[in-house]
Formats: sequence, C-alpha cells, structure tokens
Amino acid sequence: MLRLPRPCTFRHQGAVVTALVVAAAGLGAPAEAAAAGPAAHRSVPAPPVSLQGVGGGVREARPAVPAGGATLRTDRFSMIGATWTGGGDPRVQFSLRGVDGWGRWQSLTTLEDGPTAGAGEGNGVRGTDLVWVGAASHVRVRSLGHRPRDLRLVLLDTSGRPEVVRPAAEPTTAPSETPTATPTATPTATPTATPTSTPTALPTGEAKPRRTAPPPRMRPRKKWGAKEKWRTSPPVMRRTLKQVHVHHTASSNRYSRADVPGILRGFYRYHTKSLGWSDIGYNVLVDRFGRAWVGRHGGDMVRGAHTLGFNHNSIGVAVIGDYRRKKPTKAVIRTVARVAAWQLDKNGRHALGKVKVVSKGSDRFRRGKAVTLPVIDGHLHTNQTACPGAQLVKVLPGIRKRAEYRIRKY
Repeated sequence: MLRLPRPCTFRHQGAVVTALVVAAAGLGAPAEAAAAGPAAHRSVPAPPVSLQGVGGGVREARPAVPAGGATLRTDRFSMIGATWTGGGDPRVQFSLRGVDGWGRWQSLTTLEDGPTAGAGEGNGVRGTDLVWVGAASHVRVRSLGHRPRDLRLVLLDTSGRPEVVRPAAEPTTAPSETPTATPTATPTATPTATPTSTPTALPTGEAKPRRTAPPPRMRPRKKWGAKEKWRTSPPVMRRTLKQVHVHHTASSNRYSRADVPGILRGFYRYHTKSLGWSDIGYNVLVDRFGRAWVGRHGGDMVRGAHTLGFNHNSIGVAVIGDYRRKKPTKAVIRTVARVAAWQLDKNGRHALGKVKVVSKGSDRFRRGKAVTLPVIDGHLHTNQTACPGAQLVKVLPGIRKRAEYRIRKY
C-alpha cells in the first residue's frame, strides 16, 4: 500500500518554506528544469481532493495551500498553476514523480500577461503561468518566502472530450394539398420595350479592392472545443493596430498534436474562471508544429488581455511552449511571421522599424508614457518579464524580415 509523505515546514536560504504533496492516478514524467533539491516529507492523513467536471472536456480542482503545509491526494491532472490575492509574488515550486522517482524542482513563474487596468476584466486574482505536465502521477508543491493571501493550486485535467454542440434541426413543412391563394388572371406588371438607361463603358466608381497579405490557415475556436458560456462579457474592439506582441506560454514543449486542443481549453478555463478575465487572453496561439489557432472571440479587431498596458492597439500572438532554452522550429517562425504580416498589412502597417505608442500602465512604463517600440516586439519590451524566452527573442529580427517580405509581395 502506498504511504503518502507528511508535510513539513523547513527553512531554505533563510526563508520559511511551505511544502505539500499531491498524488494523482496517471503516469508521470520527470521534471525538466533544475531547482533546489527535494526535501524529506513525513506522512499524515488528509482528505482526498477530487477534480470535478466543469464542461468543455475539462476537470478542475482548486485546493488551498495551507500555511503549515499539507498532504493532499487527488486523481489525474495534466496542467498545474497557482493563484493568490494581495500583493507580492510567491515562489511556488513543484516536482513530479515519474517511474524513476521524484524529479527536480521547477518554478511556477508569475504570469505577467493580463488585461489593461480599467478595462473591466479581472477579479483581483493573480497567478503563475499554467504549466502542462502531461499525464501526471504525483506532484510536490512548496511556497518559498512571502506567502500571499488565499494561495491556491489550480489542477486541471484537459484530456476529456468537449461537448459537441449540434445545430438545431430546421423545421420541415409538408406541402399542402390545396393552393393557399387564387392565382391572378393577368400579370401584375408589363415589361418595358426599351431599356431604362444606357449602359456605361466603365464602372461607375467601384474601386478595385486592395490586395493584402493573406492569413495562414486559422483553426477556429470550435476546433479546440471552446465552451462559449465561459466568456463573461462581450468582446471589446480596438480602433487600429500598431503592434504585434510575441509571447510564449512558458509551458512544456513535449506535447503532441493531439494534446493541443486540451491545452488551449486549459488556458481558456484558467484565464476566465481562475483569473476572472472575460476570455482567453491571446488573440492567436501557435503550436510547436506551426499550426495557428484562433484565441479570443470577436474577430480580427478584438482587444486581448496579453500585454499589460499595451492591449489597446495591438494583437497578442502566443507560441505554446517554453522558449527560454528551446529554439523555435522553422514552422513556428514561418507561422508567426504570416500572422504578423496578415494583421499589419490589413491595417496599412509595415513590419520593420519602430512605432510610438502610449502606455496604459504597465510594470515597466507608467500610464500616459509615450514610448517607441518595435512594430513586432516581444513581451519583454513592454513589461518586466523574460517572455517570450531568449531563443524566441533571438529570431524576432528574422520574423520581422519575413513579415515585411510578405507584405511587400502582396
């Protein structure tokens, strides 16, 4: 019989550490990133935590992280994050248990994406990046240093199938055996013998539509199973587009093609129900295979919640994965460039050079500050963050050149 370890509170580099252990029913994978080594734990009884179905092929649990630590038991999950209220950023770490034992500790980094202040989105809750871990077995979680109010784990299982919404059947009408009206004896109008006007040789003023760079193939929300009832307010439209902000989701790069719809449903659930945003934050998401997915509902000109202080005249394109060390594939680079060219060209913009924009208030630029930024930039250009990762930042110049070539080509 499996004996679950008991929690303990210990000191790490001078800071009090709160640790807890979470068990799940699937098979685990070793952790990717190294951090502090795992600590010993002792076993105590604790009530089990079950993930509950919330629709959209998603199951969820949001247990509190007690100040003194705890041992929790739960069933299978595939994504993990943490949320809290109040100021300060906790250092939340986790490690997974695989077939070879416990992996190394990984950090859940604070999420710096978000709606612009005063935009009517958010509920005062902050959180970490939501990390995809696959079919997890066991996970240990600990909080280092400052512990904010209402610190909670967010455990999501996104392996289920979303509900299929079938269109309502159109009513059928059987033909009647008798006519419904008596036909008239004579026609109601007599055709004229001559045309009413002389045709012109040239069009009367219809301008030829401007040819713009086409979009890549965009997979719609229904393709990834978006549960539209999770959206809490109508989309807000922006007037123009000046920038394309490139992000990464700081999640695992080991997902398969079949995992992507579930990962998107996880982000969607986390953004709307854990963080209180009106919809998924990103306008477009690109997976590591180069496929583009529609994110936020509302069309090409909808305002997203991806770049704090700079959402009002931009689009947010997020590459699913962690690109701090991993190099993006050629397919990712090509698709991001095509999305950027499509959006910029239809708004009469070019991809090279810089543009002056006014901040609505970020952790890097105060509200009302006019700043000059690249037309296609990384999240780190506008906020205090490492997003979209060093390896993705390195290829931004190539993405700009590709996008500009495509704009000029069309």
